[in-house]
Amino acid sequence: MIDIDHFKRVNDNFGHLIGDEVLFPLACLLRGGFRIHDRLYRFGGEEFAVLMRCENEACAALALQRFRGSMEKSPMRRGDQGKWQSHISLRAAVTSAEISVPLRT
Repeated sequence: MIDIDHFKRVNDNFGHLIGDEVLFPLACLLRGGFRIHDRLYRFGGEEFAVLMRCENEACAALALQRFRGSMEKSPMRRGDQGKWQSHISLRAAVTSAEISVPLRT
């Protein structure tokens, strides 16, 4: 899960149009920060779910660190008003599941 910290405050103080200006560059960073076969979902107003198939927890942690690094290097901007300071929270859960579905013949 990726959560934009205090996003509600952005919408409340500046309006939903400005909130969209925060969401769009983050969505672009998400798309560029994960593999093409990873699944990205907007989950609520400011939360995103990322479903990845990784060999182990270290692989998942590396992917999240890579995204965090790209977020850190890409300051949010709004027109000529300079950089926005933005914070995100990253949470990860790892599961191992084997799904068996009977095939119809």
